[in-house]
Amino acid sequence: KASKSPEMLEPLSRGVAQGVSEKRFRQATAEPAYPWTNDMLSQQRTSFHFQPQENWMNDPNGPLFHMGWYHLFYQYNPDSAIWGNITWGHAISTDLINWLHLPFAMQPDQWYDINGVWTGSATILPDGKIVMLYTGDTDDLVQVQNLAYPANLSDPLLLDWIKYPDNPVMFPPPGIGST
Repeated sequence: KASKSPEMLEPLSRGVAQGVSEKRFRQATAEPAYPWTNDMLSQQRTSFHFQPQENWMNDPNGPLFHMGWYHLFYQYNPDSAIWGNITWGHAISTDLINWLHLPFAMQPDQWYDINGVWTGSATILPDGKIVMLYTGDTDDLVQVQNLAYPANLSDPLLLDWIKYPDNPVMFPPPGIGST
């Protein structure tokens, strides 16, 4: 049997040029095809897919572009790396690659969302106002639909959100809960 040279045993880099990451390392004696950093080599962290600095996240919600910034809201647990305490995280970017993490957009703090600020969307209305529609899980474990809007529309970072005072705006038919 002919032996293979070390170069033939190494996986070829598909790297950044092709938009994918390597899941295996080259042999220790070989030079990497791309200068990966420790953070980039972590099998649990992605290079270009958004994720928070720590803990559990789920659905991206309500992406929008406002005053030169891309805003991404997402379901997040600020207390743990496992599911629970569903809050809306908030991050902004000018290029959709580099993200700045901002204070939470919404937290479960009202009777109509005390068990979680769940999935939703953001919409820029024809008059330029922004409104979020999101699912809240009530103190009776019923899913309801709620609205929120920015406290200051002239703030390009949209740092403060106000929950609509007449929430919830939609209820399920009687007998339907969140389980």
